[in-house]
Amino acid sequence: MTVWQGTQAVNADYVELAQALRFSRAKTLVKIYLPSVLPYFFSGARLAFGFGWRVSLVAETLGASSGVGYRLRQAADLIQMDQVFAWTIVLGIMFISSVYNRLTMPEFSATLLGLMGISSGTYIGFKFPEKQ
Repeated sequence: MTVWQGTQAVNADYVELAQALRFSRAKTLVKIYLPSVLPYFFSGARLAFGFGWRVSLVAETLGASSGVGYRLRQAADLIQMDQVFAWTIVLGIMFISSVYNRLTMPEFSATLLGLMGISSGTYIGFKFPEKQ
């Protein structure tokens, strides 16, 4: 939807100028439409990736057959709100400690990720700082 809005936002004077200069369709697309549409494209992509990331996190957490996500879902199904609250706090603490660990001990995180078979260069958009 945002890309469509971007195509509608192209300045008509630029398109008319391109026609006056006898640009080909491809050149008009590359020189006029593409620079106008790219900000809309990246805005939509940012929203889509953010939403997709959250959905995958929820699916991974709630779709588990054991662990914290399973316990959280089980407590919610049984309407045990005290346990739902407690497991939510546990998930929050795990998230905060994970972020803190990556920020304060990147070498340890890189080693741990290497043991898990994940590239140590970048992980979920986080670039580990170089050793000094």
